[in-house]
Amino acid sequence: GVAKNEEDSLLAGEPTVASLAALTPSSKLPAADDPGLEDLSSTILVLPPEEPVQKGTWHEPITVCLAHEQSVVHVLLLTNSKHAQSEVSGAYAMCDLRLYKCEPSTASFPLRALASLPGAGSGKLRVKIHSNELESSPLRRLWSWLPSSNNQCACLPMSASPGRRVTFSVELLDGEEEKKAISPVVVSGPVPKWVGDWSLDKSCSQSYDPVLADLGVNFMLRAALDLANSVLVMRVNPTHVTVTVQIWVSIEDYVPLDGSWVEKPVPRGSSMTGSCRMRVSKYSMSELELLTEFPDGHGELRDTLTMGEDGNSFTRLVVRGPISVKRVFRKIAKTP
Repeated sequence: GVAKNEEDSLLAGEPTVASLAALTPSSKLPAADDPGLEDLSSTILVLPPEEPVQKGTWHEPITVCLAHEQSVVHVLLLTNSKHAQSEVSGAYAMCDLRLYKCEPSTASFPLRALASLPGAGSGKLRVKIHSNELESSPLRRLWSWLPSSNNQCACLPMSASPGRRVTFSVELLDGEEEKKAISPVVVSGPVPKWVGDWSLDKSCSQSYDPVLADLGVNFMLRAALDLANSVLVMRVNPTHVTVTVQIWVSIEDYVPLDGSWVEKPVPRGSSMTGSCRMRVSKYSMSELELLTEFPDGHGELRDTLTMGEDGNSFTRLVVRGPISVKRVFRKIAKTP
């Protein structure tokens, strides 16, 4: 069983690594070389308080049963990096989720580092709660029948709280520190050539006006945007790519590498309202393609970045229906 002081620690949301196995009657945790965990960077382990360990992936809905308000679901984030010296094999961070009272929405929970990787435990983990329902079949008995001194049964209450069945998914690392965690140690394999800071070369780039006009942006704003000096800041971590466009203000997109969709507001100044969605449609060391779908039949936009042979420039081809615009960006030299 779990020792009293360790059990109190778990209920307080501060589990020891040694006590994780006590939470999972099914087994020990999978090791990093487990053949069932070939791509650790996209794998998470979920440790419900009263159920076996569940293996899942980012954005995948997972259902757990919670007996009471103090129930804590532990989530382990895994990595392929051989440089990670972790308390739990293959895990670089852990997050404690208190979901019993969470309504369907998104919420962020603090991360705790388990490995010596840059940004491994700073910031928060963003979780989407899909549903939170009353458990029809209580996951633990609310009443326990125990023999009394006269060998008759006495009924003793164990919990006043009804059980809950919660479905959630782990969405992204939330916070600036995780988005900037782009060390080659964190990324599995070489860093893509397009990672870095890039400046628009207007002398060999086409005007972006046709695309903006097709999106319904008014003339004055289009003219101002086309005159601006644009900078693209490209970053990557094990699960996401971050694309930041710097003009007068910074506009940032944080997109999963696994091709799943992420919602974002429609472009400011356009004729559209509501949200659009974006995903990575191509990803390699020398190419990145992002696909954006707009609401209400407004079509899509395909944005493809292809590295030049010199490694110091890339071509950005933006295609929207019959309209295509080609722009050239050059690497910004780092100051010593």
